Amino acid sequence: MHGGKSTGPKNQRGNKNAARPGSLYSQYLTKEEQAIAASLELGSVDEELRLTRIRLMRALQLEQERGDTLELVETVERSGGGPMAAGDEEKRQVKDYATLIDRLTGRIESLELRRVQILAIQADTDLKRGKNVRDGEMNQVDVELKRLEIDKQTRAKQLSSGAVTNNIMPVPTADSVDSWEQVASAQQDKTLGR
Repeated sequence: MHGGKSTGPKNQRGNKNAARPGSLYSQYLTKEEQAIAASLELGSVDEELRLTRIRLMRALQLEQERGDTLELVETVERSGGGPMAAGDEEKRQVKDYATLIDRLTGRIESLELRRVQILAIQADTDLKRGKNVRDGEMNQVDVELKRLEIDKQTRAKQLSSGAVTNNIMPVPTADSVDSWEQVASAQQDKTLGR
């Protein structure tokens, strides 16, 4: 029994007990639930968002209607003990609608964020494939804008790090070589602060 040859079925093909995708939970569903599960559309954040908003509306309505009233939570039935025994016991409490509403609001926020992320991914994918309104033209414009933005960031980084020094001086005009030297030395004195 420790290692060695398999003792499994010799004439049967495959393993009936092997795990299959979805088999863990679907084996506990009723036939009706399996039919519903097969017809459900997956990956639709919008539908789940609508359902959660409806549930939030219901919770808000129940909070307004019932508010601070006690609701039956549990009934403890007692039997035996004769005529002097205590009867059934009902436990009541005020339902915490605030927690339910907070949880649903958080779920809506999470779904909204996920929806925005999905839309951004779809837009980015469409942009990369060039599926804009004006297909190739808009894609080229977007690529050029992105390139200009990157160039601008690169220049700003170089200027802030001191990698680029701007030695731009206005070019003075002169009539002769002698006057040129005078203008150049005057400009240099001005630049150096002499």
